[in-house]
Amino acid sequence: MINMFALASFPDHKIFALILGTTALETLIILIIAIYNLIRICFQKSKRAYTMLFSVLVLIEYLIFQVFLYIIAEFKDSKEVGFDNKTVELILLQSAVTIVVLAMTQTVRRWEKRSVTKASLKEGLDSLPVGLLFYWKGGMVKLVNTKMDSISRSLTGKGIYSGTEFWDMLVSKDMNIFPDKNLKDKADNYSNIVNADDYQKKECIVRLEDGSVYSFKQSICIFEGHELVEIMATDISQEQLLNEKLKVKRVKVDEIKKRLQSLNSEIETMTVQKEILATKSKVHDDLGKTLIMTRRYLETQDESLGDDIIKQWKLNTMLLRGEENENNIFEYSTLAKDFSKMGLQLEVTGMLPKRKEHKDIIITGLRTCATNALKHGNAKTMFVKITNTIGRTLTSFKEKQYLQVEISNDGEIPSADNFSEGGGLGNLRKAVERIGGNMNVECGTEFKVIFRMPLLLNTK
Repeated sequence: MINMFALASFPDHKIFALILGTTALETLIILIIAIYNLIRICFQKSKRAYTMLFSVLVLIEYLIFQVFLYIIAEFKDSKEVGFDNKTVELILLQSAVTIVVLAMTQTVRRWEKRSVTKASLKEGLDSLPVGLLFYWKGGMVKLVNTKMDSISRSLTGKGIYSGTEFWDMLVSKDMNIFPDKNLKDKADNYSNIVNADDYQKKECIVRLEDGSVYSFKQSICIFEGHELVEIMATDISQEQLLNEKLKVKRVKVDEIKKRLQSLNSEIETMTVQKEILATKSKVHDDLGKTLIMTRRYLETQDESLGDDIIKQWKLNTMLLRGEENENNIFEYSTLAKDFSKMGLQLEVTGMLPKRKEHKDIIITGLRTCATNALKHGNAKTMFVKITNTIGRTLTSFKEKQYLQVEISNDGEIPSADNFSEGGGLGNLRKAVERIGGNMNVECGTEFKVIFRMPLLLNTK
């Protein structure tokens, strides 16, 4: 073998030893890098070509390292080994392998950044703002991210070693503990659960020591053909804070509602008293006029006043009877008999309601319309039609069911220009509107009073 560089040509043989040792150390480092990359790509199940290439590189590096160890051993023994052609070729081969290993290492790193690997998946789960825990039915933990581990350490001072024990601990600390009476039994028998459906649709809310509130939900997922229990923790501190504020506001609203209801009741009482007073005043005036007419008739014996006086006494009698029984629930038959005695027949189409609120308003309307029919129209028959309708109010677009009452008569029809609502119809309109209804008066081919009352009343 012809030496390219004989050892004698070097002023100091230590230079050769330094170069040889440095190259051997580089070979060892590159061998370790290649082995590390091979293990990493095998663990991440990357491309098969990468696995084969790094396997070959590991083998080549191992052989080169062994050759360098052999050369170093000969140099120590003979002190005459120099840079011959084989040594130079070996160094060049090692340099080429080093370049290939470093290049492939960068390629694998770029591939890891572009691909979803186990490491990137774990890193992504750790960066999530929600806590995640996956474990087998027996309780053995499969995966837990950083957030869930932090929550566990805040609650128990240690990590999660058993999924079932961790869930039992969460259930015991639930802020809404056992809202369902069956949930406690499920929690007590948790270790005996076999059916996966028993895991589903479980939730609990836990407050940590720092004041934050988390919602925990448990469900089942399938991993590689096996059932895996998942627990997800979501921070609901803001929602819980808003919920507590709403509860406080709801209490205040309930107090205001009670005060308004009390005030509304007082207003209704005052309104009723005002209407009663107005009615009594009207009865007093009408009764006074009737008495004056009666006195005049008795003094003058004017027979032309007889029919009017009788008519006035009938009307006053009806009003007085209504005033005497204003606190009683009128029956329709009694009212019809009273009308018949005064010469007014009542014809009803449809079902008369039995509910007190509806009955009182209808009787008030019948009495008012009967008075007007006898006094102004000389009517003989009054017609009442009751139907159920669907409509909307001005304050709500939601459709509601209404009880519609149409009252008409066969008497004289007043002209629309000369007609104006008196105290009777005005009071009837207020009574109907007070319960959420409305009223119309028509002066067309017949005089008709139409009012609608909601079937469903808020009686609170």
